[in-house]
Amino acid sequence: MAYPKSKNAPIQQFRVNLGSELSYNYEGTPKYVDLFSNANIVWKGNWESQLNIVRILEEEYEGFVGQDMMQYSMYNGYSPSEAIRLRSFLSIGDQLRYDEENPAVGKQFFIGSFNSFQLTPKLRIGQSIRYSQMRSKEDNSLFYKGYIARFITNYQFNKDLSFRLVSEYNEFDDTLFIQPLLKWNPNPFTVLFVGGSQGYGEGEIADNLDIDSSQLYFKFQYLFEI
Repeated sequence: MAYPKSKNAPIQQFRVNLGSELSYNYEGTPKYVDLFSNANIVWKGNWESQLNIVRILEEEYEGFVGQDMMQYSMYNGYSPSEAIRLRSFLSIGDQLRYDEENPAVGKQFFIGSFNSFQLTPKLRIGQSIRYSQMRSKEDNSLFYKGYIARFITNYQFNKDLSFRLVSEYNEFDDTLFIQPLLKWNPNPFTVLFVGGSQGYGEGEIADNLDIDSSQLYFKFQYLFEI
């Protein structure tokens, strides 16, 4: 359905979708069956929202079958200018715990944001943080909880040469990951990558991170005419 569009209307666009997803294995056994509905709304002032409702009729994992699980999620986006993009999401409801030794149905909570900022014509930074937790539906015991935070810096020296730095902290594993990358791309047929990655894990001293993995890589691609 379409909402009448006008410059002064609070809702510029409105769409509703209904559907179902079916998934079977090679033996014809149902692996996943659901019914879903979602609504997409474009608001006045560069706002955008999405609401989703999913009823999972049946989902199978490692012989365990979860039934009649409800999930609700919401997404919001706002771009006050071309230089700023703000995004957030929230998801709650029932979900399978994908643990081979002890699969179960749990109550999940998932929230986060991912944003980007064009600080100068050459410099852009991005940030994201995602927090999730799951509890048992039977006794409310905690299956897991934690967050992953990521920060990305992009610098465009000129149209051919750029640099990117990615850093990520994973609370689940208590690890820090850093990855720099230099890219030279003078034409569609020539590209040069020089970069590396550094992984940090929990050290022997409390609250201290030690290097537990390191990698350097180099790639050069050039097209020869014969």
